Amino acid sequence: MPNAEHLRATTWFWNGPFSYFFTGQSLPGRLGPESSDMRLGASSDYCVIYINQRQRGRLPRELLDYVDGMEPVKVVQIQGLEYARIYDLRKAPLPAYLRSAGGRSP
Repeated sequence: MPNAEHLRATTWFWNGPFSYFFTGQSLPGRLGPESSDMRLGASSDYCVIYINQRQRGRLPRELLDYVDGMEPVKVVQIQGLEYARIYDLRKAPLPAYLRSAGGRSP
């Protein structure tokens, strides 16, 4: 992406697979209402969700409800199988549970 070095992306697997390829700031984040990382998520430009998180039930229902209403900017596939979805949060309204976390304005 243009100017990727100035972007912030929150993902469960922030250190390693994602940060190796992403030139911006990769942030740890589970983005759920019970997560201590939700403040980071509230200030992120993008959210990356891996298919294995969905398959294993590792995502908060509130986060799934939020992103399921959005069109991903990219669906990453490897050999025809979905691997991850990337969501642009910059223009999306914050879900109610993140508004109180002190992130960007809705």
